[in-house]
Amino acid sequence: MTICEQPRFDFKGLRGREVEVDFEGGAVTSDGGSLLLAEAERKLGLLEAAAKLIPDDHASWLIEYTMLGMLRARVYGIALDYEDLNDHGPTHGEGIRYEPLLQVMRGENRTAGGKTSTLCGIEGRANRSCAVGLNALLVEKFIAGHRESP
Repeated sequence: MTICEQPRFDFKGLRGREVEVDFEGGAVTSDGGSLLLAEAERKLGLLEAAAKLIPDDHASWLIEYTMLGMLRARVYGIALDYEDLNDHGPTHGEGIRYEPLLQVMRGENRTAGGKTSTLCGIEGRANRSCAVGLNALLVEKFIAGHRESP
């Protein structure tokens, strides 16, 4: 039997919202462990670095979504078993982009993940050069994660 001796866990908040984990019940989500994923990703800086490698030719003054926000929405959606882009759009109620937990994970207090059509554009922008850069990034992050060269 597992005995939890720590009664509460604090996480980074979001624009005045306090995020805490405890074992008291109440309004709960079964995806609470995903907060650990978001914290680990931020510490690694993996998606922030990856977002810089994906070509983005949009005029910045005309778009509402950042590449990083869209990439986080897509990756976190896949990690939470929403592998289909349709899950982000209006065909599934309001879509997971309105899910408060995903907003906290993305670090944005709005639907910054983008609509289905917007997220689809990320996959269309990734070319061979982008794939090579992302592969090199993963290798660099792997090596940096070891004290001695693996």
